[in-house]
Amino acid sequence: MHAMVIQNLNPSYIFIQFGEASKRYDSLTAKIARILPHFTITSEFLAILVSRSKPEWSISSAVSGFCLTCSYDVGMADIPPFVSNTDDLSAWFRTHRDDMNGLYVQSHFAVHPFHKCGLYQESDPPALQPDYCTNKILSRYLNYSLLKPSSGRVVGEIYSHLIMDFGSIEKLFLRKSTTRYIWGNYGCSYNSFNFQVFTVSNYVNYAALLLPFDIFNWILTFAGGTFVNILVFKITASVASTNGYLFVWSFISALEQPVAAKKESSSIKLLMLCGTWLTSIYILGSLYKGDMVSVLTSRTTQQVPNTLKELISTNTTIFTTNHYDDYLVGPTPIARCTLHSLAIPQLMNAINSTYSMHHTLTRLQRSSKCIKIVSVYEMSENILKHGHLRTISGKEFIIPDQFAFLDPTFLLTALQATMPLFATYLPIHNGEIALYTELRPWIVSANFFGPAFISGLASLIESGIYGWWSNNFMEVALLIDIAGVKGGGNIGEEFAKVSFAREMRTKHGVMTAELDLCFFVRSGFIFTIEEAQVK
Repeated sequence: MHAMVIQNLNPSYIFIQFGEASKRYDSLTAKIARILPHFTITSEFLAILVSRSKPEWSISSAVSGFCLTCSYDVGMADIPPFVSNTDDLSAWFRTHRDDMNGLYVQSHFAVHPFHKCGLYQESDPPALQPDYCTNKILSRYLNYSLLKPSSGRVVGEIYSHLIMDFGSIEKLFLRKSTTRYIWGNYGCSYNSFNFQVFTVSNYVNYAALLLPFDIFNWILTFAGGTFVNILVFKITASVASTNGYLFVWSFISALEQPVAAKKESSSIKLLMLCGTWLTSIYILGSLYKGDMVSVLTSRTTQQVPNTLKELISTNTTIFTTNHYDDYLVGPTPIARCTLHSLAIPQLMNAINSTYSMHHTLTRLQRSSKCIKIVSVYEMSENILKHGHLRTISGKEFIIPDQFAFLDPTFLLTALQATMPLFATYLPIHNGEIALYTELRPWIVSANFFGPAFISGLASLIESGIYGWWSNNFMEVALLIDIAGVKGGGNIGEEFAKVSFAREMRTKHGVMTAELDLCFFVRSGFIFTIEEAQVK
């Protein structure tokens, strides 16, 4: 580039060929795009070529076009695959430069070349955001150029799935200004907000031997055993050694280890009583062993809150990560916490201050901490390995053994999938309804471009492909997230480890109580009959 400037060269086209495509190609082209306007080159067009590991280079394999005269910042567009030589390239550029009478549209997110949007995507990444695909498809069929960024002649702007406070809405929509926007009636995103509690599992100790039964069942069981042995001493007139043998025999039988009884201890009275006892104790022993296996093999947790009021009253540390853009501070929006700056103030204004919910929201705003994350997997790894997080204000704090996230459902789902990968915190489900639901619509320029774009968006939604993009992106987004941290070869292995702690401590409280009572009734009935026969 410096050589062209020094020699006062003004070529019609500039070709930059890379020997091999790499994963950093997109960032490299972005750097070149930022540097080029500072050179005194008046060429109208720049083409960057990548051979993608092929021995012979082909323009149609991977080419990104940059229009240097559209604005100070370089405008970017994809060269279609049918372009195979410089003549086709020149014809395409002339058509591209004059499309829609010079209409250029600015998008608020990055537009990357070479990514295809369709039902079956063979390119990398395997799933693309529906917002990106919508712009790619509609820019082709509506014949407009998509710039990112641009400070030049832009007559259309697209903002997808944004939420604003009343001040931003009044400034951008209600007041008269040179730039007005309208809401898109299709493709709105509805995000329900709820909380998810994460806690560490309890350590297994010797107290686990008492966990399968509650205290009431243990008392009944030991009382029943004492009562049976008293009845044995009352009924039989044999020697004490035989009674001791029967006691040991009943205890061993409870552990499902039968031992043959002595013949001299056999009697119809004793067999009826011991038969009733052994039947009951066999059932109780089977239940105990089944529950014991469940206790020792499953991960038990601490008591966690199940409702929002319980969450606030227990002083559990609450995190929130959702943000919205504030457009009132200047041309560049500032990210603000949705829960603190938007949701809670509007909810408190909508309800009476005497309601208990008003007090709950006040405590929620004071106690919750707002953090900003880029990667869910990386944040989960940081929590479990380093044990700390940092708020948007820069304050760092230690993660407690029990905390909660109050965020959209899709983010909570990602956290539920990533936390168990590190086998420290368990996600606990709750029965609370959504605290609130936010609506994030499309926003487009309020000129002739707006209705055309909304009509095209409606066609994509009614055809079903927009929903397919959304579902596919949500399923693959976490895979891409993990691949960025762990590497692509570990994705399958990591997802094989994902398991949710659905099995908690089990007990048969009512059923064991009924069995104990049934045992007492039978024992008392037998004892009464025997006493009547003796008399």
